[in-house]
Parts: sequence; C-alpha cells; structure tokens
Amino acid sequence: MSGDDHLGPLRHLHGRARTCTIKKERCDPRDLPRVLHTRVLDTSTKYISRSNDLLKRIQWYFARGRAMSVREVVHRLRELAVKQLSRFLAPKVDAGVLSWTGNSKPLGDLMVTSWSDDSELRANWRRESNMAMRNGPLIFGTRWPLSDGIPQWQAALPGESSWPLKYCFDVNYRSPEVNGEVRLAWELNRLFWLIPMAATAALENDGVLADWCSSNIASWDESNPPFLGIGWASGIECAMQIFALATIEDLLSRVAPDQTRQAGISACISLRAKWIRRFPSRYSSANNHSLAELAGRLVAALVVAEEDGNEDPGKLLLAFQNEYHIQHCMDGMNREHAPHYGLFVLEVAALCTEVCRHAGLEVEESWRKSMQDSALILNLLQDDGGKLLCFGDNDGSGLLSSCMAHNQQVDWVIDLTGISLDAKTNLNSVEALGENWYTVCRSDDAWGRSMWTIDHAPLGYGSLAAHGHADTLSVWLSVDDRPVFVESGTFIYHSDDAWRNIFRSTAVHNTITIEKRSSSEMNGAFNWWRNKRAEGRLRSIDRGEDWVVEAEHDGYLRDFGARHIRMIRRSGNGHFVIEDRLESADLLDMQFSLMLAPDIESIPRKDGWFLNRDGQPLGSIRFFGDFVHTSVRGDSETGQGWFSDIFMSKAPTTQLLINGKLGNSRVLKVEISAEASSATR
Repeated sequence: MSGDDHLGPLRHLHGRARTCTIKKERCDPRDLPRVLHTRVLDTSTKYISRSNDLLKRIQWYFARGRAMSVREVVHRLRELAVKQLSRFLAPKVDAGVLSWTGNSKPLGDLMVTSWSDDSELRANWRRESNMAMRNGPLIFGTRWPLSDGIPQWQAALPGESSWPLKYCFDVNYRSPEVNGEVRLAWELNRLFWLIPMAATAALENDGVLADWCSSNIASWDESNPPFLGIGWASGIECAMQIFALATIEDLLSRVAPDQTRQAGISACISLRAKWIRRFPSRYSSANNHSLAELAGRLVAALVVAEEDGNEDPGKLLLAFQNEYHIQHCMDGMNREHAPHYGLFVLEVAALCTEVCRHAGLEVEESWRKSMQDSALILNLLQDDGGKLLCFGDNDGSGLLSSCMAHNQQVDWVIDLTGISLDAKTNLNSVEALGENWYTVCRSDDAWGRSMWTIDHAPLGYGSLAAHGHADTLSVWLSVDDRPVFVESGTFIYHSDDAWRNIFRSTAVHNTITIEKRSSSEMNGAFNWWRNKRAEGRLRSIDRGEDWVVEAEHDGYLRDFGARHIRMIRRSGNGHFVIEDRLESADLLDMQFSLMLAPDIESIPRKDGWFLNRDGQPLGSIRFFGDFVHTSVRGDSETGQGWFSDIFMSKAPTTQLLINGKLGNSRVLKVEISAEASSATR
C-alpha cells in the first residue's frame, strides 16, 4: 500500500464525502469598472502581503543562519535536498505487514487506573466528552468549529481561513494571508483531547462514545493525507500523534475492538515514525523537539511490529537517554530555562520508560535516578498549590498530563518517576538549582509560606536560546498556595510578532529595564543575537534564616557600560528587600517592574503601594529615594500590564513601575512587607 493511501482501512469509519461547490456569478456590465477596481486592489494587496511575507522569510533565514555552525549549515543543505527529493520519494507503508504488539497497554492503564477513583475528574471527562460532541473540542480555551459533527482539522484559528493541504514543507505557517496561530491547529491534531473521551468510553463501557472517537480518528486521517499540510511539517507533531494514537487505540480496544481501525492506526504510527527519521532535529533545533522525536520513534518501534524489521528499540532508548543527559544538568535541571518544557520532556521520558518495561526492554536503575533528579527540581519549582513556576516559554504542551487539572499535572508526572515528594516539607530552605542558575528561597513566617525565586541563569539553551525570555535577575513570589509576583507568560508564538516580542521583553518582567532596552536582544520569534545576550551570575549566597542572594548580569555592559547587580534578602519576619544598582560611571534611565497576580489589588501611597487580595490586606511595597512610581494595567500601546496564564489567552493585570536614574553610587531599595495592618489604609 503506497504512502498516499495507507489508511484505506480507516476510511469506511468516517463515511462522509468531502465536496467543494464553486458558485459562478454573472457580472452586470454596469458594475464592471467597480468589479475591476476591486479586483485590482485585492491583487495589489495580496502582492504587497506576499512581498512582505517573502522579506520576513529572508530575514528569518538570515537570522537563523547566523546562529549556525559550519557543520550545521552542511546539515541544513542536506536536509533541504532530502525535503525536495521526498516530494517524489516518500516513505511507504504496507498495512498488511504491520501488527499491533499490545505494548501500548501501560499508556491506557495510566488513564484508567490512575484516575478510576477520582470521581470529580471522571465527571469532568464525561462533561467535556458531551460538550465536544455537541460544540467541538476545547483547545486552549477555544471551542473548535465542527463540520457535520467532526472538527474542522485544518481551520486556521483565530482567523477564518484554513491551512492549505499542500506539501508540508511548502506551508508557511507564519503567512499573514492565513492569519492563524499554527500552534492551535497543531494542538488539535495532536489528538490528546480525544484521550479522556476514549478513557471514559473504556471506563463506562460506552460504545457510542467509542464509535465517535473512531469516527474522529478516521476523519483526522482523511484530512491529513501523507506529507500534506501542517500536521507533517514538524517532527514533534508527528511524535505527539504517535503517543496519542497508541493510547487511544489501547483504550478503544477495551470497549470496541476493531481490527480494521487497529490496522489503520498501525499504518499511521509507522508512517509518522519513518517521516521523523528522515528529518531529525539536530544542532540548533536539538532541544525538546529532538527528545520528543526520539521518543516517538521508540514508541512506534515498540507498539507496531513490521515484517521487514523495525528500528532497534535498544539503540533508540540509548540515543534518547544520551540526549536527555545532554539537555539536563547534573542535578536534573533542564537547560532550556523554561520549567514547563522541563515538565514536558520528563513526562515524555517517563512514558517511554513505562512502554519499554512492558515490552521487556531493560531499563537501568541509573536512568530512573536521572528522571527522579529532574522530578526533584520540578518539585522545588512548584508552590504549595501545585503551580509550577513559569519563566521562559510555556505553550501548554503535555501528553497524558494534559487530560487532568493544571494543579494535578506536576505531581502526576513526578509520581511517574517512582518518587513521592511534598513541596510543603521544606518550609525553610535556600536552594541553588542547575549550575547556580536559579535560587529558590522558602520561609515560613508572618506572611505564611513564602517562596522567592531569583533568575541569574543564561538566557536559554543552545545557539538559539529559543524558549528563553529577557528576564535575567527577575524575581517571582508565591505566598502559601497563590502567586503574588508573576511571570507575564507566553501568549502567542507564530501569528503576531509584536505580541510575541512584547511577552519576551525585559519591560514585562520583574527586573529593571535600562534606557527602554531589553537586557537581551531578539533576532526572530525563537532566536536571539548571540553577542547581545545577558549572562547571569550568582555572586554570593547566605543560607541563614535571614537569607541573602546577590547576582548580576552583563546585558547592558556592551551598549551602556553598565553591569546590573541585584541583591534580595530576608530582613526579618515577613520582611524582604530588593536592592538594584548599576556598576556604571553614568546615570542611566531605569524602570523597575513587578507584575502582580491578576487577583491582587494595588492601592498607591506616597512611597509605594498597599496590596489587597480578596478584599483583605496582603502586604505593602515601599521604595526609598528620589524615584517616581506608577502602575499600568492592560496597556495595549506599550504591552505592559498583561498576563498570559494559558497559551493564546491574555488578561489585564497590574504592573507596578518605579522610574528614575541609576548608576555611579545611586541605589534603588524596595521593601516588601507582610504588614497587613498598613494595607488597610
């Protein structure tokens, strides 16, 4: 069976013909000048749009090229040649030589055993199943449009157009003509939203729901023909589809076994594994993508057997483990400087390990220890409410964990590694994580259980630092189980360069900005100038009860001859101080920023603010010296005062700002206090 008809066995499950009707319209001769004028304008607009689009692509290739080594340039040229040849010499799969091994059982078991006793979660799954069948699946807070009860798989939301079904590497998902955020469509086509529905069908023996899931899989395949469209444009998308398909088939086979469906899904998985193998993420792209791709190939080799031989699972496991160690520090800290991606790759690793064990593939104890080290780091980075500290990018990626509530995800992934941890057990501690990159300080005092985190790390991982933000020396604070000073978030990736840049800029992070410049300078949506990146460094740390952390960065040294030094200390029960200074001979314009959680109200006073939460006093912020303070909330012109807790969603929040000059011997001192009585004024 050739690559373009590998899923014949699935097509009968959907049974809906796709037709396109072109309506011909007659034009009144009197309207001809107006019609011609309109068409000329439309053509001109499209030409200008395409010209701008071409210019942006050239700029992107130029910026990406500057980040490449000679060896990577050679690799990219070879990759480009393979992409062109693959138009004509695509991989093929014969569904008749494939067999389902049953090694996906651990994935299905995790869904039906881990949560079988959680009545609230199961009720949510059932409720969402009913909503998805009537109104479409929920993707990042958006109900996806349906057509004949089936999702419009290629819809380019939030716009109104569709992604073109052409050779995948010809699709420009940054095109203004499409005006869609491709990450939304990718999430839909990863199919993880179907897993709770398949689990519900298995747990409740619901054949109707199982048939609806099967119909969706068949429709999805029909709408994603081999190597056409956005679903094939990125190896990580194919890898995520492999995980989802393996899990869904295991769950559906428990309530509605179907050899035809199983054969079709086997072909789907095998073909995607072959496609990933052709275009591996290497060099500057070797981040979480390379780990996900290796994991997808490994799972495919274990759950689908081919008569002509699979890839060697042992070699794939070894390659995955080696790459995992490269991308993590000795203590388990992920090098991408984005904890949610660390959580993502740990889940990938843990799920792979479960499948390997079931398949009889030997997994060494040292590998379990590596995963547990990463789990310990993630545990230190979550507050008492189970909320993982968010710095760097967070696009909401998850596998099976995406099927549960946000505050359950971190602990669930940690449990997969076989270690049980409780963030509340370490109430008074000062921990330096990674290669002295982040310091987490916990105190149990008048304010409650406070958790401060200070960033003095490099910008990001590898030559691109793709998922880093210009947030060096930023601070974050949670009290008990709720955040106080928050990360602005990510919001968007591909479809709006302006907002993408704003949410990565220093001006929306909890640090200082000098002369309205970010401490690191962007060179594309997932790229930074290599010679304009802030390098953070931990200067000193005192782990006493009244702890002190001092760090610095050189992001303003090149342009302004200034080194930013920040000291954060506990100055008694419920009192903390932030001191900022510049090692600079000149006085420079400075803006100090603290982004408040959306549920916190600020009340200005002469030298700072009082803070309230839920109508009750929370604390106060006071600064010393000749500075001017103000606040912004949801300012669309500057981009300040916005908070994005979920990808593709942003909401106004209060951002506190202190403006003035720093340099020479001038210091900004800000005192943060838990004195509740003063906050009632």
